[in-house]
Amino acid sequence: MLDKSEKDQVDHWINHADENRAYFETMRMAWERTGDLSKYDQIDLLQQWEVFKANHHISTSSHVPRKVARKRMLGLAASVTLMLVAFLAYMTFDNSVVYVAENTPLDITLPDGSHLWLNKHSEVNFDWSFDGETRKVNLTGEGYFEVVENPEKPFIVSVNETQTKVLGTSFNLKSIGREGAELVLISGKVAFSNKTQSEIVKPGEKIVSAMNGKLSKKQNDDPNFLAWKTGILIFEETTLDAVMNTVESYTGNRIRIENRKFKQCTFTGKFNLNSIDEVLEIFETLYGFQVSKSDSGKYILKGGEPLTCGI
Repeated sequence: MLDKSEKDQVDHWINHADENRAYFETMRMAWERTGDLSKYDQIDLLQQWEVFKANHHISTSSHVPRKVARKRMLGLAASVTLMLVAFLAYMTFDNSVVYVAENTPLDITLPDGSHLWLNKHSEVNFDWSFDGETRKVNLTGEGYFEVVENPEKPFIVSVNETQTKVLGTSFNLKSIGREGAELVLISGKVAFSNKTQSEIVKPGEKIVSAMNGKLSKKQNDDPNFLAWKTGILIFEETTLDAVMNTVESYTGNRIRIENRKFKQCTFTGKFNLNSIDEVLEIFETLYGFQVSKSDSGKYILKGGEPLTCGI
């Protein structure tokens, strides 16, 4: 634990500048979402603390005896590490912060106050202070951004071979394979480009950069492009085959309708993705299916009432 003087040093640094407080909040949120400290005992806390202290102008009393100073530094480093676990787990020594969302999405506040929801199995890195003329973010996977407006410092997101340049807006952006990317704009206006082309994207539009470098833009017709963030799936006159394919992609479960005639039945409605059992219970009720689970883990929808589907 920190003693009072050491706590005062940390508090002073946090309150010294807005960017320090923003950084602290970013690190605190990462700590709250991080439960794996299995490699904690492998970290040289004193070395990491010295780097942290040098980068962030935290000083210690020079007259403290060496052994006592080392003990205090270890204690202070350990306490700061526990408060700011992302410093050790996610902060690199070039002052960039790396977030990795493994099995659940992450809710991240960026240094300028912008908001990022990072989808599972995705990664993002950025300079923790956004120094320079732009606010640069590198994304791998998928993320939804709500960007604070700052005309003097454009916000730039790099995904594979593409760049999205904004002033203040909200959008969903994801990588496709190793070279492609897809953006759906919710509000504002962005410039989306790859190595050979550039397009202005307006709200409601979707733009895709294919692996061959071609840009294609159209109105977004997918009501579920943010289901990974909202936890809600929406369908309107959608075939059950397409519904089950969508449920599979968002839950990671395999589902098969045994009676092929039901695949062309249509479904209109929305539901939460709280659990696959609750989702399938809806279709049990609506269509009279009996749901079973195979040894391989696949859900099988058997039987059904043909009159519910007009077949």
